[in-house]
Amino acid sequence: MDRRRTVGLVLGAGMLLCPTIAWASIETPEEAQARAGVNPPGAAAAGQPDRVSLIVYMEPGADFGPVRAFAAQQGGFVKYEYKVVLPEAINLRNVPVSAIAALEKIPGVARIEQDQYHERVIQLDEATPLIRALQSQVTGAGFSADGTGVRVCICDTGIDSDHLMYADRIDTAAGRDFYNDDNNPEDDHGHGSHVSGIAVGGTGLSVDFGCEGPEPFQGIAPEATLIGAKILNQFGGGFDSDIIAGIDYCADQSPSGGRADVINLSIGTGQFSGPCTHSWAVAANNAVDNGVVVVAASGNENFSNALSSPACGVNVIAVGATYKDSYPNCENGTSNFNWGNCIDSSPSVDDIVCFSNESDFLDVAAPGSVIWSASNSPGGSSIVGQSGTSMASPMVAGLAALILDADGSLTPAEVRQIIRDGAIDMGTAGFDRAYGYGRIDILNSLALVGPACTVPADCDDGLWCNGAEDCIGGSCQAGTDPCPGQGCDEVNDVCVPLVCDNDGTCESGEDCNNCSNDCISGTTSGAVCGNSLCEAGNGEDCVSCPADCNGKQTGAPSGRYCCGDGDGVNPLPCSNPTCSTGGWSCTDTPSGGGTTYCCGDGTCEGAEDFSNCYDCPAPFCGDLNCDPGEDQCDCPGDCGAPPSTETNCTDGVDNDCDGQTDGNDPDCACGAKGTSCSVDADCCSNKCRGGACR
Repeated sequence: MDRRRTVGLVLGAGMLLCPTIAWASIETPEEAQARAGVNPPGAAAAGQPDRVSLIVYMEPGADFGPVRAFAAQQGGFVKYEYKVVLPEAINLRNVPVSAIAALEKIPGVARIEQDQYHERVIQLDEATPLIRALQSQVTGAGFSADGTGVRVCICDTGIDSDHLMYADRIDTAAGRDFYNDDNNPEDDHGHGSHVSGIAVGGTGLSVDFGCEGPEPFQGIAPEATLIGAKILNQFGGGFDSDIIAGIDYCADQSPSGGRADVINLSIGTGQFSGPCTHSWAVAANNAVDNGVVVVAASGNENFSNALSSPACGVNVIAVGATYKDSYPNCENGTSNFNWGNCIDSSPSVDDIVCFSNESDFLDVAAPGSVIWSASNSPGGSSIVGQSGTSMASPMVAGLAALILDADGSLTPAEVRQIIRDGAIDMGTAGFDRAYGYGRIDILNSLALVGPACTVPADCDDGLWCNGAEDCIGGSCQAGTDPCPGQGCDEVNDVCVPLVCDNDGTCESGEDCNNCSNDCISGTTSGAVCGNSLCEAGNGEDCVSCPADCNGKQTGAPSGRYCCGDGDGVNPLPCSNPTCSTGGWSCTDTPSGGGTTYCCGDGTCEGAEDFSNCYDCPAPFCGDLNCDPGEDQCDCPGDCGAPPSTETNCTDGVDNDCDGQTDGNDPDCACGAKGTSCSVDADCCSNKCRGGACR
């Protein structure tokens, strides 16, 4: 590959912007990592081996005060309390490892995760004309969208504050550096500057690659406002807590927040085969719930059916990468692109780049190979060519900004659907794992953004069975149901009978309202063991929840009883006075009350799980739960990392996952009499006394 080219970025009528020739390099994702170097030595979450950074998740409505006080008592401090994306989580720094067990016992603490440092999470000629995003193409098609008034937050390694592609449109007051804890998100790596130029690079620039003379050089939304949120360091790595804090800040619409309309996340970690609950994805999902469009790179690992996080978030727009041109060509004479984990031979325009992760949950693809954009080199006028789904993601983020410029009333879900519907179908007809719904096209998507309505007639789409539409507050909204008691086939525009077939299976189109025989419904399971209420209606009793139910199971038989109508000796109903004394309260009323969950509504809730309702995905390695069949050997991310040595030499279990069990494990070699020991299991006699085997 011709990895280094001499190019100059030019403004207007031929004025050279950089006083000297700007060098631009074409990098593979692996080369970008090599250039970045290695992680800083000792990159521990708290800087000390015996003190760590923690993310503490609280029960809904729990008081954070005791946790804050505990951190202070231990010599630690509170770094973040997330406002929007994880409102029930708090980040504690500098907490002793020895204090974690006590922290877990504080009332209201649901779970604790150690704040992880992730190495190089960045997901590493303009492709703008290919997707018809040049302003000359947009205005030529009769559209005026350029991103004006739309705020795009780039959560990355920072931004080059003086780069001519976007320097005049940076909201400097909104910039934040979460990694270094200041308000100056200056890019010390280069990745964030490159991503920013792709998303919001301005007009009036040109570049000459020596092929066809000067070519227009522009980002996707050239008048959008740029917000820099530096969440990664100079090596492209970062901590969970800082990454979540950046997403939280950009999604915060209060005066103290970033007030973004669009967030781009060209970052990734992990391998998730379906919608995931990884903390980055949860934060991104909640940002969408707060009205912000979130776009993320699918990842560069060449997965056949998996995404990295946060792209695996169910509300996130996940983006794969394509080639912007056919190769070899004048600009780049490379025939075979060796990406390290795969090779593409003489690829053609719109081919999927082989490293791009494919998935059943991919949304769209966009150009992501040999994309030229801003570098962070001194002078603010250099450009660099980089490749990765990192480069494809900001193309879609820029498109989202154009769509919101055309109609600011659209919801994130509506923007996502417009991007999908406007994409050009590639590969297998219809949706496929490689392209999702297709390769994005700016003009197609803008054509789907309807003008604001003034009268009901503006909302007439020619169909009648999808609901009588009305113009309310300048937007088209559904009116009365034209098919009461029936379903609506919108493709053929006819009312159809409901799909309930009473076959015992809750299928697509059925739910607990229209097919109660097939779909489970009932009263939500909302009991919380430890809230001082013995909620018998939710299955609590003195066996399942002795902390609340105050039941006795020891002592003389005549004294044994169990509050709550459940298991145990001499069970007592909540109506028995014995069960509501001493500060304890027993109730037969479920805490949630009423019929509050419904299989078939698309939400996994209440008593639903993967075994009884298709709303709930089946457990999988990577869902952060240690499910049956998983263990610390085959799924350490969910079940916890295995210990470094065998911990029990008599249980028949390979505790340290080294393939050897108990007596066959060198860690389990027993000591003869007199051998030094620390526990009984160290000794052949199983007796360790005074530090020596007996």
